[in-house]
Amino acid sequence: MADLFGKNMINLSDFEPWWRFGAALLIGALLGLEREFFQQKEDAPDFAGIRTFSLIALLGSVTAFMMTDFGILPTALALGGLILLITASYLSTLTRTKKETGITTEVAVILTFLFGHW
Repeated sequence: MADLFGKNMINLSDFEPWWRFGAALLIGALLGLEREFFQQKEDAPDFAGIRTFSLIALLGSVTAFMMTDFGILPTALALGGLILLITASYLSTLTRTKKETGITTEVAVILTFLFGHW
């Protein structure tokens, strides 16, 4: 499709995959921002905040981009590593505080990876 000057209009596909990376960062930042507000309100620091959630969403987006060349292996490795990191953080919190905590943040981390992977 041409504009008034005979040049091609810019399509969203011209920015592929960069717009997907940006959308993943935005989704991660919004989720992380909510966690940051909750942590400050409750004065209970948790293992993930705005930077961590943004990076996890970006990781999901990058592994989705890599699937065309490498198949599901990058996604499986990244998700497996993320689950190990979440488990280690949760167990560390349990041993440090000696009380049970919820797993809302841990579930939100996995969902953030999947949202970024979209």
